Formats: sequence, structure tokens, C-alpha cells
Amino acid sequence: MLQDLLGLRSGLPVMWTLTYEMVFYYLVTLLFMAGAQRRSGPVAVVVAGAALLLGPWAAAWSLRPEFTVRQLVAGTALVVVVGLLFLLTGRRAAQMTGAALLAGLGLVLMIADGRSTPWESMLILATMFSGTVIYRAERGQISRSAAWAYCGFVIVAGTAAGLLYDDRQAQIHTWTASPTAWASAFLAGWALFGVAMLLRHRRMPAALTWLGLVSFSVYLLHRPLIAAMSWLMERRAIPTARPTS
Repeated sequence: MLQDLLGLRSGLPVMWTLTYEMVFYYLVTLLFMAGAQRRSGPVAVVVAGAALLLGPWAAAWSLRPEFTVRQLVAGTALVVVVGLLFLLTGRRAAQMTGAALLAGLGLVLMIADGRSTPWESMLILATMFSGTVIYRAERGQISRSAAWAYCGFVIVAGTAAGLLYDDRQAQIHTWTASPTAWASAFLAGWALFGVAMLLRHRRMPAALTWLGLVSFSVYLLHRPLIAAMSWLMERRAIPTARPTS
């Protein structure tokens, strides 16, 4: 699941999102081991702030010129195995070391070898941690005013970073046409989630509920299905050549 940070092609193009999920899980593991899992709000603010303040400079250093893909894969596999073995020891100090190794590995790969820009990668993580902030507020573990402040900062920092840094060189990696397009997409994602939150206690039509249950499968498989349908349509559109006598 770290293939997108190692210069490897994914089996399915949309699987790049799983890479960020894995880095997120590594960081959450470290927070749980440190007993700081309820402090994801400050983590979201720090990561979003780093994206805003350090975005242009973080991309100056990259692992790719220094190491080959095979070396990166071998080194990553070694660190992951060692980190997991430390976590399985049952000893507190070793578990903290293992969690720190995995979290550090994920952050280094994401910032120094990601397919996207470092500031966009950091904003993806900050947005994911914002989801945990909302969860904590929903469970009454933090105040709603604190949750508003944390999430508001991530939204403002993310919008500002896109407007400031999504220049022509960055657009190659962010797949957007302009800073406005990037900021609009970022805000639209937040707005869509906000609408869903407002409607979360309302009864939904059965068709939408079913679509929600299968949405991740649809997301993973829609690209090969579209490719197959396009191929079939092209085959039907091309007339079959008749043999000449």
C-alpha cells in the first residue's frame, strides 16, 4: 500500500489513495501508543500549518535521485518489518520505537518521494485528521468550538496553500489547471462532507444507502470498467473489413 511513494505503478490507478491511508494509519498508531489519540486536532493544525509555511521548501529534497526504486522498496520493506516486529514484542519501549519507525517512514516517503507535491500530501493528511476531530466532537470528547477552530484552520490553510503554491510546475503533480481550480476542489470536498453531516440523521432512500455500501468498490473498479466499455464501444464503431474477392 506504499507503492505510490516508491515509484511503482499501482494495479489500479485509483489505489494511490490507499498510500495516504497507510501513512495515516502509521501516524494514528503512534498517537495511540503515546496515549495522544484524542489530540488529533493539534496534529491536524500542525500538518496543515506545515503545508502552508513549508510547502515550497519541502520539495527541494527528494529520495529519487539518491536511490533506485529497488533500493527504496528494499529499504522500506526492511523498516516496515522491523517496525512491526517491535510492535509485536509487547514491550512498551519497543512498541513506541516501532510505531515511531513506521510513522517516520511514512512521513519521509510522503514528503520526499510522493507523486504529488509535499504541501498537497500534507493537506490530505490534515484533512483526514480533521475527520477524527469531528468524531471526537461528536462523542463529546472535545468541545465543538475546538473542533470548529481546528477544522476551520485546516480549511483556511488548505485554500491558501492551493492559491499560493499551485503554479504551473505544481499543476503537473496536482492534476489541476489553476490555483482557483485546486482551491475550488478542496473547498467542494469539505462542502460535500458538511452537507452529508447535516443530513446524517435523516432517513435516506434505499438506493442511496445501497450506493453508500458499495461506493468504495465502485471507486476502485470504475476505471477498468470504463476502459472495458470504451474498448467495446470502439470495437462496435469500427466496421468489419470485408475480404476482397
